[in-house]
Amino acid sequence: MSLLSPGFLLGLLAVGLPVWLHLLNQSDPRTRRFSATFLLEPAEISAATERRLRYRLLLGARLAALVLLALLFSEPAWKVAADSSLGASDRSVTVIVDQSLSMTANDRFELALGNAREAIAALPEDVPVQVVAAGNGLSLITGAETSRADALAALNSLKPRAGAVDYGAAMRALPQLVTLHGAASPVRDEVVFVSDLQVTNMPVRFADLVPRDVEHLTVVPVAEGAIANWRVSATVEDDVVTATLTGFHSPEADLTVTVRMGEDTVRSTTLTVPANGSVATHFAGLPLRTGQNGIEVAIDAPDAIAADNTWFQVVVHNQPLNVLVIAASAGLEDAVFINTALAAISSPSLAVRTIAPDGEWPTYDQPPGLIIVTDAAALDEANVARLAGYLDKGGALLMAAGPRSAVQATLPVTGHTRVDTGTVLGQDALEGHRLGSNAAHPALPAGDLLGRIRVFRWVPLAPLAGDEVLVTLDNGVPWMIEHKQGNGRVLLLATPFDGTWSELAIDPLFVPLVRSALGYLAGVDAIPAQGEAGLTLQISDVSAAASRAVIGQVLDPSGRAMASLSEAARGTAVTLNEPGIYALRTRGGERLLAINAPAAESDIASLDAATQARWQQAVNNAGAVPGDGTEATAASVSAGPAREVTLTRWLLPLLTLIFVMEVWLGNRHLVVRTARSV
Repeated sequence: MSLLSPGFLLGLLAVGLPVWLHLLNQSDPRTRRFSATFLLEPAEISAATERRLRYRLLLGARLAALVLLALLFSEPAWKVAADSSLGASDRSVTVIVDQSLSMTANDRFELALGNAREAIAALPEDVPVQVVAAGNGLSLITGAETSRADALAALNSLKPRAGAVDYGAAMRALPQLVTLHGAASPVRDEVVFVSDLQVTNMPVRFADLVPRDVEHLTVVPVAEGAIANWRVSATVEDDVVTATLTGFHSPEADLTVTVRMGEDTVRSTTLTVPANGSVATHFAGLPLRTGQNGIEVAIDAPDAIAADNTWFQVVVHNQPLNVLVIAASAGLEDAVFINTALAAISSPSLAVRTIAPDGEWPTYDQPPGLIIVTDAAALDEANVARLAGYLDKGGALLMAAGPRSAVQATLPVTGHTRVDTGTVLGQDALEGHRLGSNAAHPALPAGDLLGRIRVFRWVPLAPLAGDEVLVTLDNGVPWMIEHKQGNGRVLLLATPFDGTWSELAIDPLFVPLVRSALGYLAGVDAIPAQGEAGLTLQISDVSAAASRAVIGQVLDPSGRAMASLSEAARGTAVTLNEPGIYALRTRGGERLLAINAPAAESDIASLDAATQARWQQAVNNAGAVPGDGTEATAASVSAGPAREVTLTRWLLPLLTLIFVMEVWLGNRHLVVRTARSV
């Protein structure tokens, strides 16, 4: 038997705690003189004996629970030899090739392909093979029943990417990729993992490196030691760029850092980067133009990896989101609360204009990102028509039903009808009704916090076909309804935005609620502006979409479309594998997205031989082990590997049973103590 995480055995030191507590529980009464004892009733000796036995059982249950907890965290496993009677046809071999960014250093990737070819060529002809690429997750390159010739040909299509490999996540994903030749018979599934074994990609827990239900793992390192490398990163605030240059296993060096905007170099300087250290510099007064700006910060480092020598950043300058508030009163008094909430929102930057219900819309270069109506029934016919056209073109509307809507049978714009409750509007003037919501919906603030808000009056509205009720009162009446109209989207509230009918406007949750609704309707949070290589985006047909945040096409840094029109119509995903600035075409306009090389890939240091040996030994108990004098190679796929069976599935039910016993014994112990005190 072996322990995958033996360090957790230190938890056994905690067994002294219940022993100490039980010792404290024993009493040592002092002897006192008493005039006469013949009137006292003698104690039952048998009862005292039973009590001591029960306490010892309770102590034993607590000690056993602590011991089992420590064992569970240390993950004990039992080595079981595989059935040597299985023939070659019962085998399946998965060859995984690391294609992360660090594999571009020197000739690492060519060495990896050579080791993979060696492993495949050494297999018998009838052994099925599958080739897997490890980057941002595992990707199948061939099917599970691929022949040797086809697997060797598939290796030629591989090339390193700018992503990173999480070794723990890769090992956890292996059981879903390994071939199974029938559930009724045992299978010897073997995995060859060819990688530079970068230290920064190791999981926090060493036990995560041990794949479940994999018979044998051969780890083949293609590098050792560390390679000097430099990385640049940057932040932008207002018109100031702060560039940071960092060296890994590097000597002192003079590097030139350059800031570019498009084809123009706008700033440049030379810095001395200390050995294995970092240095920062500031570039002020960038000539930012209104709107989105793509910025590149580059260094001229003569190192092993080029992808992390340039940092990409997208900066939005003086381009606030236009928000139009249509108030119910000519004096705009009922818009005070909603305008105060909008003023408290710092991101995104907002340009808020407020007009009367019959006012003319301001002139915009583009339609406003969000329109807010404080009382639907207050709109005049002209603005009702404008709002309908705005929604047909993909607009976003946050609308409340206020006092004027309470006396209307049908709301303008959306056509929602008021439910006849026998009164003008629903009300509970004494206690009010609490809100209950779908807290997971992006239009609502995180956490189920709306339940603390009381509503005393509301307009009882009937949802239309296709509507989704996001928030209800505790009596089941809809309070917030999501409605799709044309290509646009509406959030309809059954109460106004002031404090007359509910506690919403005077609650601290009001601003987060408005912020969440704005982000959801206007799509300002759905599309990122920054990311790492390996980010996946969903693209769809924007002509059939209701959200302004739907991505219809992605253009790579060179301007080429990454998906065809038919793929967009079907809805597909694209992965951004290379650093650069991408253009996203959405219903709300073109958005820029900066992709950078993963920071973990810049430190090019491989695992030491001892850690490699520990990893190999944790999975297999046979075959060559790196570091023991017989280094693992790609051709060392074992013919008779051992299988490691974890004991967790048996220890966990036993621990649950002991916890139940401890609770029962503890309650019995408490009853005895209470009876004695009485």
